[in-house]
Amino acid sequence: MWSILAHLYPAKKNANRLTDYIKYEHTLNLTDLTFPLPVKQIQKFECMNPSIAVHCLACDRDSRSFSILYLSPEVHKREHILLLLDDPGDAQRHYYVYVKNLSALISDRSRNDHKRHVCLSCLQVFSSERVSNDHSRCCLIHKPQQTKFPDPNDPKPCTLSFRSHHFEFPFSFYLVADFESFLKPVEQQQSGAGSVINVHEPSGYCVHRVSSFPDYQTSPHTYSGANVIDAFYNHVLREARIISAISSRNVPMSPLDDEQQSSYDAAVTCRNCGNKFAYDNLKTRHHCHVTGNYPACNNCNLALKPRKSNGYVGGGEENNYLIPIILHNNSSCDSHLLLQGFHRKYAEYRLQNGKVRYADIKTIPLNSEKNLQIQIGNVLFLDSFQFMAASLDTLVGTLRKSGKDQFVHTSRYMGMEDFLF
Repeated sequence: MWSILAHLYPAKKNANRLTDYIKYEHTLNLTDLTFPLPVKQIQKFECMNPSIAVHCLACDRDSRSFSILYLSPEVHKREHILLLLDDPGDAQRHYYVYVKNLSALISDRSRNDHKRHVCLSCLQVFSSERVSNDHSRCCLIHKPQQTKFPDPNDPKPCTLSFRSHHFEFPFSFYLVADFESFLKPVEQQQSGAGSVINVHEPSGYCVHRVSSFPDYQTSPHTYSGANVIDAFYNHVLREARIISAISSRNVPMSPLDDEQQSSYDAAVTCRNCGNKFAYDNLKTRHHCHVTGNYPACNNCNLALKPRKSNGYVGGGEENNYLIPIILHNNSSCDSHLLLQGFHRKYAEYRLQNGKVRYADIKTIPLNSEKNLQIQIGNVLFLDSFQFMAASLDTLVGTLRKSGKDQFVHTSRYMGMEDFLF
């Protein structure tokens, strides 16, 4: 309280004397607040004093820097006050100190003696006020963050290397889909440039499950009729539940034959990451939990496994494996149909106690009209145009030059007639 009054009513001299602020003690609303004031009650203090925004820092003695304990969401609307919490580790000792000059407080970050401008969200230092304002305008809309450097005495984290080997594990299941649409004239057409004349009306779709396990490979599913988007969501979510149930199996590893055992005994490096085996990186027998087969991967046993999703759809809390579904030019065409026909029921799932919950819808927007990807529960909608920037006709013509046998799924379910290619 006294630190805030020191900012609101600055003393002309001897700012450390309490007698200069006692007369302003009742200007602040401190109803139902406990003292020493915990950090979690700062937001409550701001609500009762709507003209004040408080930011709270703490000294991190281990890294010899400062960390942000609380950043007011009202920094753009109110007069903000910066406080330093002296001992955040002790719940019984909360000594707030008014920070009059943040630039002077962290001056050791720069070799220049001139004034510096500091971002309140990430504590990054700038020499130019204009650059600082441009940065803070974008930085303050996010949660506070802090740059933390690795320990120079530990060489492993200080060396830049690829460690996300779980992303190298290929999806054992994924879906490919495509919509068919026709142009439907608008009933009330408007005249002038940019007016809408026709709209795309979906007439059908095709969804095909692709799996590396022949026992779980299915034929393409096609649909043509009414309520296309509703039928599409129901089929895709049903496929997601089936695939998640298959991926959650835990089949014991099949016994190794003589050739596999010899290969395992002779291996000195991991076949996935290429690193040599060591005392902290032991050789293991990685196997597929769906079939029990031994695919001859050694060291990445824990990383190479089906990827789980934080979103749940239909399968509940446990069977939540990530299921990609690929549509060509999804960002510009198919995603519009999917979002326009989306209903809340498609994101519904039940907890183990029977309560109904709804999964979050996650998107990576490219602009206000296009999304790079959309995730509904554990179903991830991807655009193959992002990887193969050509029309389907061009891609088919290019692949046709390599022979019709390259069309594995087309030839399997539709034949090898020339008119198909």
